[in-house]
Amino acid sequence: MFGEIRDSLAALYWQDDRPWLVGFSGGKDSTMVASLVVDAVLAQPVEARKKPVTILCTNTRVEIPAIVEMVESTLARIRRFSEQNDLNIEVNLLRPPPEQSFWVNLIGRGYPPPNRIFRWCTQRLKIDPVTAFVNQRMGHWGEAILHLGARRAESATRAQTMAGREAELDETPLSCVAIPPSVLRTGLCSDGVVTC
Repeated sequence: MFGEIRDSLAALYWQDDRPWLVGFSGGKDSTMVASLVVDAVLAQPVEARKKPVTILCTNTRVEIPAIVEMVESTLARIRRFSEQNDLNIEVNLLRPPPEQSFWVNLIGRGYPPPNRIFRWCTQRLKIDPVTAFVNQRMGHWGEAILHLGARRAESATRAQTMAGREAELDETPLSCVAIPPSVLRTGLCSDGVVTC
């Protein structure tokens, strides 16, 4: 199955010039997607590796040091591998601005600890830094394709959310769709970004 997905991504690589963004957290799902993308780019002839590919990770500054070290070392290995093999893959470790940090919001602003009903931290600590990065690049790029890793089996809620999004995509070729700005607050992406 890995080979089939990698081959499908390799074919998508050739279809247009839109840059690729790859969401990376260091978890199983995003690590698999990043591996597939790296392999798909590696499968291209060296002279054809012109598409900008950017792996984006957000350091929320609340992870335990062992996780931070693992994510940073993985990103460094991807960066080195890209440079050694002329993959044109850029790696960015983003951070929320200090005024939006977990502790400023929790202690300074009196936000309650995040829970499954009020997940204020996801937007501020993860999505907003990626959105700022994408918005800086959109004038240069116009639009991009966003690759995210998610498993239906992670939870019943995740399965339901994914089923709803897939139903929306059924009419779109290659299951790709431009995400409108109104969806930005749900954490998908901003205007001009296409997700597959």
